[in-house]
This record gives sequence, C-alpha cells and structure tokens, in this order.
Amino acid sequence: MFQFGKVLKVFKPEDKEIESGDKSVQALVEMWDEVILTTAVMQNIEEKLKAGDFVITEISPLSPNLYRHTIVKALRGKAGLEAWNEYKKVFNKRKEAEMPQMDLDIPKGRGMIR
Repeated sequence: MFQFGKVLKVFKPEDKEIESGDKSVQALVEMWDEVILTTAVMQNIEEKLKAGDFVITEISPLSPNLYRHTIVKALRGKAGLEAWNEYKKVFNKRKEAEMPQMDLDIPKGRGMIR
C-alpha cells in the first residue's frame, strides 16, 4: 500500500545537530490526511530529498498493528503539487461531510462568560 505526503524536514546523520547511531536517513512527513509521521527514506533518494518535496511512501506491515513507512519516490514541481491538491480536495470534502453544522446565534458583544 502507498500513502502520499509532503516532507517537512529531513534528518541526516551528518547534520551537526543530530547524533546518529547509524547512517540511515529519516524524514518528517505530513500526509494528505493531516497525519504527521517520521518515515525511512530509500538509500537511492536520501541525498536528493529535501523539505517541500512531495513523496510517495510505501507502507509495509510488520505485524498486525505495526507498519514500516518508507519514502520510495519524490515528486517536485507541478506533478507533486497537482497530486497534493487532489488529495487535499478529497480530504476536505470528507472533513466537511463529517463535521456537524452548528448554528450559534450569539448576539454581538456577548462572548464567553468567565
């Protein structure tokens, strides 16, 4: 299975502010459905990956409730932005459908009572 997201930050072992026990690279990713994850990055793209890239993350089951997320592709420019906008459009429609519509008729000048 695959998931689509946007890279917020890349964690490389050679960064001065990072102490690492290995040479692997991870990324902080905002998924299209507003979930934030730290994912692994495939070795062949870890040097090129940067904040702002749109990514396809492969989700592999490790056990019934445990999954590994690995970035397998990075999309830049128009291709990434168009896909992101499509995902967000679907997510926003779902979100609106789930939210109850509340009609709060509060007179002006009246706010929260403390």
